[in-house]
Amino acid sequence: MRLKHRQAGGVARPWKVLQQQQQQQQQQQQQQQQQQQQQQQQQQQQQQQQQQQQQQQQQQQQQQQQQQQQQQHFHGDQKTAEFAGASAPFNINRLIEDFYQRRQQYQQQQ
Repeated sequence: MRLKHRQAGGVARPWKVLQQQQQQQQQQQQQQQQQQQQQQQQQQQQQQQQQQQQQQQQQQQQQQQQQQQQQQHFHGDQKTAEFAGASAPFNINRLIEDFYQRRQQYQQQQ
């Protein structure tokens, strides 16, 4: 910077150089603040993802509870199917379990 002033025929003014240095420092500080804000945003996104995972786990637990309730309901139907003279008594509980397991796997894949 001093070279330019001397070439222009003027005296090098150190106070101008100081001002420029101060401005550069301020710009650096602003950049640091922006980086900090970006980091905070990333943390918030991670927290949201964790909340979504927790919700999925809760849904799975609800499905398991439904499974147990339905199995209790179907015990009577299984007996009636056997008494109706079915050649191979089919286990409805097993069908229901298979259905829910496949449904959970399908949801997890998506």
